[in-house]
Amino acid sequence: MKRGAFILAVIFFIGCEGEKKVEEVMPDVFVATTDYQTGSYSLLKMEDGNAWISNSPIPVHSDSVARYHDGYIYLIQRYGSDSIMVIDIKNRNFFSPVTEFSVGARTNPQDIAFAGNKAYVSRLQAKSLLVIDPLTGNKIKEIDLSRFADEDGIPEMAGMAVYNKRLFVALQILDENQFFWPPVGNGKLIEIDTDKDEILKEYKLNGKNPWSSSDSLLQFNDFIYLIEHGSSFDTTDGIVEKFNPSDGSLEKVTTEKDLGGDISDIAIFSEDKAFAVISDEKWNTKVVEFNLRTGKKTKEIFSPEGYSISDIEVDENLLLISYRPSKGKSGIIVVNADTGEVLTEEPIETSLPPFDIEVIK
Repeated sequence: MKRGAFILAVIFFIGCEGEKKVEEVMPDVFVATTDYQTGSYSLLKMEDGNAWISNSPIPVHSDSVARYHDGYIYLIQRYGSDSIMVIDIKNRNFFSPVTEFSVGARTNPQDIAFAGNKAYVSRLQAKSLLVIDPLTGNKIKEIDLSRFADEDGIPEMAGMAVYNKRLFVALQILDENQFFWPPVGNGKLIEIDTDKDEILKEYKLNGKNPWSSSDSLLQFNDFIYLIEHGSSFDTTDGIVEKFNPSDGSLEKVTTEKDLGGDISDIAIFSEDKAFAVISDEKWNTKVVEFNLRTGKKTKEIFSPEGYSISDIEVDENLLLISYRPSKGKSGIIVVNADTGEVLTEEPIETSLPPFDIEVIK
């Protein structure tokens, strides 16, 4: 079956005769969904052009993003919940979390990264990085990062990445005492030894506010790519930067001027081709393709009206787009990443509008 011929199978209940049982299906895409008041999640199976979706009966926080590691989804429930829900994917226990634990009241967790039998939780409104047992949530220790903060005392931790037993933590460096928390100078990247949990180095980024609505750090091959968003009210001040963890060097990849708008997310397909979510001066979001070597925009892929795209992810030769318009059907838009052709005539519907896509690999 061609990729463009999508058949949507919605499983309304488990164990009905003639239908596959949920326990027999292994999804390969997890979608955190929200209407900004309530939250849920959906599971997709992308195989032979088919999509399998199940709506979660478990209520989750309306501000959540997902990370996959070693057979488990870690649902990071952000502002107002300050917790992490763990879902067992490898044993197909999709509807009963293994555990759910707090990471500290009013700390606003942003990301989770794994090294050995430990996990690290970056918290936007805390001074310290939390180190935990990922399956129980039991605290092992905290690593104080307050010395890297500006005058408000909070370093504003964001995305993270692990490379060769070293953890890299992006710091936004925002002024929480001002309206809309503007960035104060350039962002920072902190390197931590995951064996000793000791801070090794501080790197000053060439842009401000390393942030994304989903993933502000993206690993591809032996490099870490950072979205340095700048101000949300300036569509020309942000950049994407490439960090080499082997030698600590930083190299600018592209800019908001090159791509034509405020950068909120990127996805990498190959050494030459990448995609970005941008928003123009009228807050219309678009998905554009750009050359990863030159930084130049090559084409527009998907250009709906309004601020309607929250996340993009590459799944093999597919580009998945989280599409949530103010009117009409929301869901997942599927694009051929090789050609840029949109394969779905209508969005693959999810339980609530999709926010964050996590490919289960």
